Formats: sequence, structure tokens, C-alpha cells
Amino acid sequence: MLRIYLLIVIVAVTGCGSRGEVAKEKLLGKIDSILGEMDVKRKQIEVSVDAFKEGVDGLRKAKIKAQVQQDQITRKVTPLDGKINEIDTSLKKMKVHLAAGESAEFAGKTYSAQELKAMADKLLSARKELVTQKERYETSQASLQKVVDTLETKQSEYQERLSKLETQIAEIDGKTIALKAMKDASAAMGESEKSMAENVDALEEKINELYADVEVEMLNEDEKWNSESTTAELDAVVGG
Repeated sequence: MLRIYLLIVIVAVTGCGSRGEVAKEKLLGKIDSILGEMDVKRKQIEVSVDAFKEGVDGLRKAKIKAQVQQDQITRKVTPLDGKINEIDTSLKKMKVHLAAGESAEFAGKTYSAQELKAMADKLLSARKELVTQKERYETSQASLQKVVDTLETKQSEYQERLSKLETQIAEIDGKTIALKAMKDASAAMGESEKSMAENVDALEEKINELYADVEVEMLNEDEKWNSESTTAELDAVVGG
């Protein structure tokens, strides 16, 4: 572990002159090594976070698509409601004459009781078909609403977790800046080599903890992202 190496350096730094310079160079080299490892991990995490952001954006787009499909269905249902209302109005007028078994005039034309019944049967059949169409649309609309609600919940949840990750990464970046500052201070030897090495050791431990937290969080998100339920919800929209 890098920490063990740093402790060895601390023990080795016992004097000044050339021996002290060697110890200082070792400490500076160790800081460079830590910074190099941090840079590699930072880039790896950045790739994962970018992919995570794309996934969250995919949820947002899928939600919008589902909402657009809902609006399209609404536009299809509206004229059906109008046609059903027109049929209902006509049937109400016919009902009185049909009950009396008498002829009646509609749109300037006189219809016998038998013709009225035939017309009413056609209207009832047409109404039934319209109602069936409307029910199918409403079923699709309800299914889409569930998809929208689910995607919205997941988008909010993942966005919150993404914000948490970004906060942790920002903290890591802050530690990196601090470590670089320590390197500069070590080069100038503004404080004792021992205390400098101890501070580097503490920073290394904190950074490793932060990286571990981020990596665990990313692994958890990868597992959740690949869950069958999420895939099915997305397919319901994308494939719709």
C-alpha cells in the first residue's frame, strides 16, 4: 500500500543535508505516484458518470415520448366523444317516436316506424363501435400514464443519486488540489517532513474512502439500470 511506503519515508527522514534531500525526493515521488493513480481513477469514474448521465437523459426522453403519445391519443378520443354525443342526441329524439310506433321527420325526410327502428339499430351499432375504440384508447392512455409516472419517479431518483455522486467527485477533486498544494509545500519544506508525510497519509486514506464510495454507488446503479423492470418500462415506450 502507498500508505506503508509513506510511513517508511517518514522513518527514513531523520536528518538534514543530502540525507534529508533524498527523503524529501522520495516523499515528492510518492505524492506524484498517488496523484497519478488518482488521475487514472478519476478518468474511469468520469466515463461511468457520463454514461449514467446519458441514462438519466434517456429516461427523460422516454417520459417525453410517452407524454406525446398520450396527447396523440387524447386528440383521437376527442372526436369520438363528439360522434357519440351526436348519436345519443339522435337516439333520444327517435326514442319517443319508436315508443309510440309512429313515423317521424328527420333532416327534412319522413321515416316510417320500421325505418326509424332500422336507423336506430345502425346508430346503436355505430355507437358500440365508437365506444369500443374509445375504451381501447383509454386503456392505452392509462398504460402510458403508468409508464410516465414510473419514468418520472426513476428520473428523479437517479438524478438525486447523480447529484450525490457529483458532490463526492467534487470532494475528491478538492482533495487532489490539497495534495498538490502539499507537494508544493513539501518541495519548499515549509513544514517538517514528518508532519507533511502524515498529512499526505491522511489525505490518501480519505481519498481512497471517497473513491470506494463512488465505485460502490456506480456498481449499484449499474445493477439497477440493467434490471428487467426498467428495461420493460423503456421498451414499452421506445417500442410503442
